[in-house]
Amino acid sequence: MAGYIGTQPVPQSTQHRESFTATASQTSFATAGYTAGFVDVYLNGVHLLNGTDYTATNGSDIVLTTGAAAGDVLEVISYSTFEVNSQNFTGDTTVANLDVTGTFTAANLTLSGGVYLGGTGAANKLDDYEEGTWTPASNNIGTLSIQRAQYTKIGRQVHLFAQFTGSSTTTVTLDNNIVISGLPFAPDSDTPRGLGGILQFYGSHGGSKNALADILISAGSFDCEIIVVRGSFTYADCISITVNVTYNTTA
Repeated sequence: MAGYIGTQPVPQSTQHRESFTATASQTSFATAGYTAGFVDVYLNGVHLLNGTDYTATNGSDIVLTTGAAAGDVLEVISYSTFEVNSQNFTGDTTVANLDVTGTFTAANLTLSGGVYLGGTGAANKLDDYEEGTWTPASNNIGTLSIQRAQYTKIGRQVHLFAQFTGSSTTTVTLDNNIVISGLPFAPDSDTPRGLGGILQFYGSHGGSKNALADILISAGSFDCEIIVVRGSFTYADCISITVNVTYNTTA
């Protein structure tokens, strides 16, 4: 590595130095290469001003504005990409592009875009993860008393969980419909009917009655058509109704 004698330090230096002895009126000096904008030029120890005293734009040549005198010494210092080996950063660190070949560990990582998992195609990009609460409502089982209502969103897929009671005394029987509104994200039009969903009714007697639901997602709500119920009872007999449903959102 240029500029060092003995064992090279780690991380490696980003400097490369070259020295030229000019001929009379020489203006162009061919270097081993540089990145435009990352070079310093000295003539007889005097730092030259880029764009005024010289130009360095093509990645190889340094061209003086005024020809040098015979015997003048031109020194070129170019800078390459900085390489970091097993470093720890604290506080906020901002990078435009970060390539990691080993293990990358972070307590908290904030991304303005997404992360590609297992590949670089559009199908490999995860651009959203979110957890939160939502407020279910219903127009056919009365006012809901909500114990818990949570969601998890991974990409475009949303999973909902809710536990509540209704104020209606309507009897739950086979083929009844329960409409739950207040979805936290708008459903995609390609969300199919017949999604996996479970309704479970906990009775005041301490037992439970399970229902499988054929779930139809529509704008802002899902319609749960009860397919199987062991017997029938009224909502007044319920101390809790649990709902689990998964659907796709638009974004």
